[in-house]
Parts: sequence; structure tokens; C-alpha cells
Amino acid sequence: FQARAAAARAAADFRDLLPNAADALTAAAADEHPRVRAEGARGLSFVPTPESMQAVLAAATRPGGDYWLTY
Repeated sequence: FQARAAAARAAADFRDLLPNAADALTAAAADEHPRVRAEGARGLSFVPTPESMQAVLAAATRPGGDYWLTY
């Protein structure tokens, strides 16, 4: 899970350089591990689209959430 979380953070940090960053972050926000979902949701907060907001809400309302995701 740590590698997936780090990849999501990198995709968020370099989102302007990666053409598919929003897709990668959306996938991370739907990951099985809460820390990866939190990183995906954090990254999607920089992508101002309705699809990003839907992915963030889905991650936040999924059971077994991370403290930082539900904060």
C-alpha cells in the first residue's frame, strides 16, 4: 500500500506534467487501502471537475476510512 500511496502523491504533485493524472488519482481514490484513498482524494482536490468531486465523496463515505480522509 505504501508504494501505491506514494505513486498517488507523486501523481498529484506532478499533475500538470502527467496527461492522465486525474485518472490515476481517481483509481487511487477507489483503492482498497484507506491511506491510498486519502492520497487519491488529496490529489483530486486540485482537479476542479465534477468527476473528481464524485470520486472524493465516494472515497470519503467508504467504510473503514482513514483519519485524514474523514477529517
